[in-house]
Amino acid sequence: MPRINWNTQMGIFPIPIPPLFEEQKAIADYLDQACQSIDKTIALKQQQLDKLEAYRKSVIHEAVTKGLDKTIAMKDSGVDWLRNIPTHWKIKRIKDIADLKSGNTLTSLQIQSEGRYPVYGGNGLRGYTETYTHEGYKVLIGRQGDLCGNINYVNGVYFATEHAVVCNPHYDLNVFWFGELLRAMNLNQYSNAAAQAGLALGKIKNLKIPLPPKNERVAIEIYLKKVCKNLDATKSIMENQIKTLAQYRQSLIHECVTGKKRVYQVTH
Repeated sequence: MPRINWNTQMGIFPIPIPPLFEEQKAIADYLDQACQSIDKTIALKQQQLDKLEAYRKSVIHEAVTKGLDKTIAMKDSGVDWLRNIPTHWKIKRIKDIADLKSGNTLTSLQIQSEGRYPVYGGNGLRGYTETYTHEGYKVLIGRQGDLCGNINYVNGVYFATEHAVVCNPHYDLNVFWFGELLRAMNLNQYSNAAAQAGLALGKIKNLKIPLPPKNERVAIEIYLKKVCKNLDATKSIMENQIKTLAQYRQSLIHECVTGKKRVYQVTH
């Protein structure tokens, strides 16, 4: 690192060194084996998280595109990403059921760590400010960056920046149902190819979506909220397990290389 001087900083930093090579080797061998075992467990936990996320996506996609009744008759939707949908469902464009509009410009100097109103950008909460642009329970779509097209929910009174697209329903729309439908559409695939990826709102507004009757939208929303709550709880437990394993790995290394945990050479 160019800002660190070897002679006056790093080079004179004191480190503990076991006097015998055999003890050094014993510590290295022990840590290699222990860390390998911990890393393997973390990798398995991460694989489980990936499978959990894939399952979540499949459940959401199935519910918002096929409904909850597995015995219902289907028809060809005429939309590539949808394929078959229940025969009594309609096909609408996004702009037929909601207005999509970017938030307002806000400089980084106007965003503070504390303040009266939360500020939401394309990737969620950014900080706080003293003014607001919107209120109520809404879906936000990330507009800029590698994560453009991601979905967040906001409620209350807040400031939405120009990097967030606020979805305002035309009528009594089920917000969570609509947000999960948008999530299932993988809107990131519609980003432009500019240096900084971004969504073309004109294209997004004209995308076709399935529209179930009101009672089915309510049922789908209730079902998905319950499923997502359970999956989020499981995800949180697994993430905490991974965090605990990583912390244990770090503490084990520290204890061994500083002599707090003695490691002895195995003799045969």
